[in-house]
Amino acid sequence: MRILIVILLFFGFSCKQASKSNSEKIQVEVDSTGLMVKVLKNKNSITEGRWINMKDSLSTVKIEGNQWIFQYGKDKTEPKDYHKYVITESVFDKDNAIVDGCLFLIQESDTLKYGIAYLSEKSMTLVYLPRGNFHHYKKME
Repeated sequence: MRILIVILLFFGFSCKQASKSNSEKIQVEVDSTGLMVKVLKNKNSITEGRWINMKDSLSTVKIEGNQWIFQYGKDKTEPKDYHKYVITESVFDKDNAIVDGCLFLIQESDTLKYGIAYLSEKSMTLVYLPRGNFHHYKKME
């Protein structure tokens, strides 16, 4: 009987933890009518827009949804420049910036793997894992 009680208590605590982590993903906002709106916020995403490389101002990345598009100066964007991105294994700091994790850029013919050193709404530092070189980006306004 004691074993059954211990199992039930363990199961109850683990269910409580799972529901707690799911509730952290939901933000409640008040719109202009005063109604409460629940918004599911995906922390594992990059702010949409254009990001500029801090070492080469002609090198930019455009983020649209889960699309990662490499661009260089006024060169025409080629199909090889389009990737789908996925962030895995992320660790967050107190400001909800990712301070550790992996970023995969996926294409039919290739997958690029980056380590995330830092990723916030306005700044991104990535490590290209095969070579170990750093890429620093700032969000363009």
